[in-house]
Amino acid sequence: MKTFACVIAASILLACAGGKQGAKGVQQAPAVGAAAGSTRDGGRQRGLALERSGDLDGALQAYRLAYEAAPETRWAARDLARILARRGDLRAARSIVEAGLTRRPDDVDLLTFKAVIARLDGDADGAREAAKAALVRTPYDPAATLELARALTKQKKVVLAAAMLARAAEAAPKDARLRLGLAEVARARGDDSRALVELLAAADLAPDDAAVQAAIGALAIEHRDYARAKAAYARAIALGDDSPASSQGLSVALAQVQGTKDKTQ
Repeated sequence: MKTFACVIAASILLACAGGKQGAKGVQQAPAVGAAAGSTRDGGRQRGLALERSGDLDGALQAYRLAYEAAPETRWAARDLARILARRGDLRAARSIVEAGLTRRPDDVDLLTFKAVIARLDGDADGAREAAKAALVRTPYDPAATLELARALTKQKKVVLAAAMLARAAEAAPKDARLRLGLAEVARARGDDSRALVELLAAADLAPDDAAVQAAIGALAIEHRDYARAKAAYARAIALGDDSPASSQGLSVALAQVQGTKDKTQ
């Protein structure tokens, strides 16, 4: 159970990067306002591309430039806060989120990421309140629902967490994040068979989601299903998961698969 939770915590920041976003630049226009927009939008696209390539320092610089060019723009504060959190600087990330919320107090993405930061910092109460605030503004928002469910699960309110996720899944049946949340609740209940069903459903809905693949790998390795773990971890890493948990999990799975082959020869 602990391994599964560590994988989820390590991969959530990567998942928040929006891996399906394109990396195309924005052509510079002659007007000053348009140039600022180019710096902002192009900076975000460069940041996403650099982050996917593993260059976190370059991504941080790109996101910071985009934020400084237009701090009130949607995504600017969250992108900068997210890369700071991914680098382990939760204090700076929290500061950027709070500054962003002074400009955009109803920004559901910022409120949801405030919940993420609180969760990563071990503050279940703070995560719950931030996620609830996001859901007041956008009921059944998948990301906010997932964070509220995680906070409730941490507080041993798994029945409520499961009910919330199920209702949200009815409203958004093709959202893989809700299936991931249902898998986490199933794990908290000790129902690993249900957790695997939900994770495989999430993988069908979002085959390019590194967080889902890492979660499948963690669950599989705990049940000594090393072939599945190997495939899932390899897929997660190929999709950009650079967490130690996934690299270590892949190493263990590879060693076990090889050991099984050696015994059969």
